[in-house]
Amino acid sequence: MKTLVSILFAIFVVIFIVVLGLYAHKIYQTTELTNKLYEKVEVIYQKDVQINNLNLELDKQVERNAELQLYAWELEEKLLLRELWNFESYGQLLQFLQEDATDNLTYVIDKFDCEDFAYTLSRNAQAKGYEIGLLISDKPWHMRNFTVIGNVIYIIEPQTDNVTKGCFID
Repeated sequence: MKTLVSILFAIFVVIFIVVLGLYAHKIYQTTELTNKLYEKVEVIYQKDVQINNLNLELDKQVERNAELQLYAWELEEKLLLRELWNFESYGQLLQFLQEDATDNLTYVIDKFDCEDFAYTLSRNAQAKGYEIGLLISDKPWHMRNFTVIGNVIYIIEPQTDNVTKGCFID
């Protein structure tokens, strides 16, 4: 009887160890899955942070665009209320260019180049009540200015104040 109890006890211990091993294996698998789940959650969290940052940047851009649109409308309204005029003579144009300091600005590649010179000259002319437009050529790409005096279109190189007769309007 003692042997039978010992055998049954041994079988019980073996079954217990097997069950305990299976349980430990399931715990290990669950831990592995939990760790993988945490890794996935971390990736999702990082993506969520990136999306939130992009949304914040987008909100800033939308706000900036709205500000620029309001500014454009204000400028348009000012231009409609204030009439700009052409130069009365070639001499008046040359006098304006001599007094204007746009050609004294420093050319900086990709920071302050031909279009910046052209915009600056145009804005300076508008501030004085004159109309000087923007002229873009594409071969090679370059931006200059133009103005109309009488029935003649004059081309202005804003970096040098060089003026050339472009063509007649009629």
